[in-house]
Amino acid sequence: MLIDRFQELGYQMRFSTSAAFSYPEFDKTILAHVPTAQLHPKSKGVGWESDRYHVGQMKEWLSGTESGAPYVLFHFFESPHSRYNFPEESIIREPYLEELNYATVDLKRDIELIRNRYINAVHYLDSQLGEMVDYLRARKDMENTIVIITGDHGEEFMEKGRWGHNSQFSEEQLRVPLVVSFPGNAPAVFDYPTSHTDLVPTLLPMLGVKNPSGDYSTGENLFSRKPRLLTFSDWNRIAISDGKTKAVFPLDTGGQIGASATTATDGPVPDERATLKRFGAQMVQLKDMMSRFTRKH
Repeated sequence: MLIDRFQELGYQMRFSTSAAFSYPEFDKTILAHVPTAQLHPKSKGVGWESDRYHVGQMKEWLSGTESGAPYVLFHFFESPHSRYNFPEESIIREPYLEELNYATVDLKRDIELIRNRYINAVHYLDSQLGEMVDYLRARKDMENTIVIITGDHGEEFMEKGRWGHNSQFSEEQLRVPLVVSFPGNAPAVFDYPTSHTDLVPTLLPMLGVKNPSGDYSTGENLFSRKPRLLTFSDWNRIAISDGKTKAVFPLDTGGQIGASATTATDGPVPDERATLKRFGAQMVQLKDMMSRFTRKH
């Protein structure tokens, strides 16, 4: 719906990725209605090289856009994704694991070296984000452009017994940065829980959509302090959190079979069964909302 609205309003659009539009399946979800000519896939080279190439391409594309015309520019960065790639000039943490080989890595021995490798990769990503922001400032676009910087998942380095992401709903794997620049808004820090699903109900009203956000999203306006349930998912599980406790439900079983509950920060809860029961009604409602995308009308 967000992309459809951009198209209705005549936005110039460019979408690029240093991964693949088919993984995650952007081409069949949010970008399903976007013409192929506006999609720019991974270039040659490792993650940081593709990121650098696309930053250059984004700047070149912006230089050719019609002055004052609205545009949407999106890039999915890959350098901080495992294997955590970066150029030599971005090294700020040593020693680091110089070659990350999944077949030979020893997590007990290497985890801090892997973490240092990740820090170097994130530092490189910061430099690329800074380059784009500086370019927008030079064009005076920051005065009338919304800029959103976030990640699709966190990364765990054995803090809760796992490495990477998509293996459990730990805080380390769930929490991501979210930086939003709105023209005319003074800088501020918001310390209440928010979600990726809050982005669309924040943006669409600015694009003239009058519907209640519940018509098209499970999220809320980012600037609303209205209490909200946060939802997370992997390939076969859904987690729900109210900011204090968290419940995980498998999607392929009924009821509470295989479900679990913790505090929001992954500690034990006094009564796991009662916590799961409390989230049960919300889980039923969430599954019903998700099924809208697969129903035939």
